[in-house]
Amino acid sequence: GGLAAADDACRLAQYRLAYALMNKGDVLRGAEAYDEAVKLLRDPRNSPTPEQQEKSRALMESALFNAAAAYSKIKELMVAADKVAGYQKKALQTFADFAESFPTAKTAPTAMFRSGVLQMMLKESQAANKTFESLGRKFPQSDEAKNVHFYRIKILLDMGYVMEAKMSVDKMLSNVKEYSAAEFVTVAKMLGERKESE
Repeated sequence: GGLAAADDACRLAQYRLAYALMNKGDVLRGAEAYDEAVKLLRDPRNSPTPEQQEKSRALMESALFNAAAAYSKIKELMVAADKVAGYQKKALQTFADFAESFPTAKTAPTAMFRSGVLQMMLKESQAANKTFESLGRKFPQSDEAKNVHFYRIKILLDMGYVMEAKMSVDKMLSNVKEYSAAEFVTVAKMLGERKESE
């Protein structure tokens, strides 16, 4: 009993440390702390009873998602520019790990959407398109799936991929009934702003 309670306290303390670091704005150390929490939670020696395994699983779901999200937030101001892509790839791998470990989690659509965004940032547009299409198939009622075209268009325009953004607009136009007039106005505005900045 006493050792198991100490192990539980250690895992929880590691998770809380990661959470505190992220809240403080220390994204890099927060990501690493979440990663360490995941390692502790994955160690089968640390959860010998079914009750502890269930607690660990719930905490692991949160820690794994938060680790991936934290890695995806690491920017050039935090690390050398040539290391950002490595952290984005680490985030992508961690989101993939999350999707495999927790395919029905409430945050699964968000993880899948963020994976697609990371793939776009890493200039893996074919993989991103597959991820976004898969998101629509697996989680059609999720906000992420319903708004994927808007986010994709915005990200593509921000990255300078105008032709790909226009292809997303064409996909919206092929399903006109699924979108409101206001949504089309928003897309037209984004495209117009992009044209003005060129």
